[in-house]
Amino acid sequence: GPEATHDHTSRASRLVVNFWLFQNGFSIGIGDTVAGPKGHGLHHAAYWREKQLVVEIIEEAYHDQLKVMPGMTIQESSESKPEWELDRARND
Repeated sequence: GPEATHDHTSRASRLVVNFWLFQNGFSIGIGDTVAGPKGHGLHHAAYWREKQLVVEIIEEAYHDQLKVMPGMTIQESSESKPEWELDRARND
């Protein structure tokens, strides 16, 4: 009946998916995500460089020297610029 057909189809699809994953899949361990010394140094340098840029943006905003970005208010610009710099640091 319908239950038997459902069970058979479920088991067959699970078997196919598991076989495909076994043949084509990959695994990642914690060791694959840890940066080596060179990568860590690059990350550290990028972090401090971008942090300094964010501090400069905050100082500009504090002293009313921040240029307003097109289509944004001064508040939106003061929020957007540091966010953009930090996103760039993360992505680099």
